[in-house]
Amino acid sequence: MNYQSLHKNPKQFRSISGMSHLDFTALHRDFATTWHQEMSSYTADGKPRRRLYGIRSDSVLKTTEDMLLFILSYLKNNPTQEYHASQWGMTQSQVHPWLRRCLRLLQATLVTSDMLPARTNLDLLERLESMSPTERKGLRLDGTERPIERPSDTKKQREQYSGKKKKHTVKNLVLNTADKAVCFLSKTFAGSVHDKRCADEVDFIMPEGSEVLQDTGLQGLVIPGATTKQPTKKPRGKELTAEQKHENRVISQERITIEHSIGGVKIFRIVKDCIRLRSEYLRDCVMEVCVGIYNFKNFRRKPPC
Repeated sequence: MNYQSLHKNPKQFRSISGMSHLDFTALHRDFATTWHQEMSSYTADGKPRRRLYGIRSDSVLKTTEDMLLFILSYLKNNPTQEYHASQWGMTQSQVHPWLRRCLRLLQATLVTSDMLPARTNLDLLERLESMSPTERKGLRLDGTERPIERPSDTKKQREQYSGKKKKHTVKNLVLNTADKAVCFLSKTFAGSVHDKRCADEVDFIMPEGSEVLQDTGLQGLVIPGATTKQPTKKPRGKELTAEQKHENRVISQERITIEHSIGGVKIFRIVKDCIRLRSEYLRDCVMEVCVGIYNFKNFRRKPPC
């Protein structure tokens, strides 16, 4: 597998990389710049470089297009590293260092293009203050879970078991705007932690006049500076009134964009299927990068002003 053999087949290219060729080309311009800046100063191990950088003649990934496609195809299809090695003519021991290196540089590329979501409440506050009052009224908040392999440690099994999903998971809170861009991604929590408790730990702060639509899993959440709207929960043994049902449908129709955003992120199978990476840092990093790629594609779809 390599870029030259795939880019002439648009359907196959999108299936393997998760991006159209036009989006890939736009992202590659920034990725190539980041790659050359990094490699001109540091070695692949992160040490200061003493010699001029050059790609080895026996390297499998000879171009920056191949490097970007290498990491995107891994995120999109979530293969085992042994299988990924066989597709790229490597050994498994070569794949892992390349994955970490390309993932780190893709993350840096998305930072440069300002496509990554805010990760702390202060970063979110700064981002929301730069938006118009109208944009701050179209915020949607929801949680999303990702399955992981069953931990061998008994304590971690209890922490990461999700009663809702009936499996071991990790969880993030996601906040998006009316145009489906994800503006905030929480840190990664264990699957047993309730959405409301996750939100309390994030401790959201928002500018005055913000409005957040949330689901019933965040019942009782109070965000300073913002008003919250959520569907009315059906009382036990009773029925909702016709007005309450109508209001719930209206709120659900407005909230649906957060489900579209989460679905757009989860076209990358590494955040949809069971992730085999054991590192908590990498589990969090791949979610952040996939959100950044989704934001990049969403930004490219926006009509010009």
